[in-house]
Amino acid sequence: MSVTEFAASAWVAEARAACGGLMRAAEDVQKFGTFTYAADAPTGAVISKFLADHATTDRQ
Repeated sequence: MSVTEFAASAWVAEARAACGGLMRAAEDVQKFGTFTYAADAPTGAVISKFLADHATTDRQ
């Protein structure tokens, strides 16, 4: 597997995980009328810090 193929595969896995989370959240609201999924969600500050800590400047 090439680096490009690996990167594409990793991106697809991450996208599927995000989609799964979105689907579970929608099901929670639709079936139960609750937002309990949000208790496990990171805050905006946590997401911002994560992105800042993992930012790279060498991408084109």
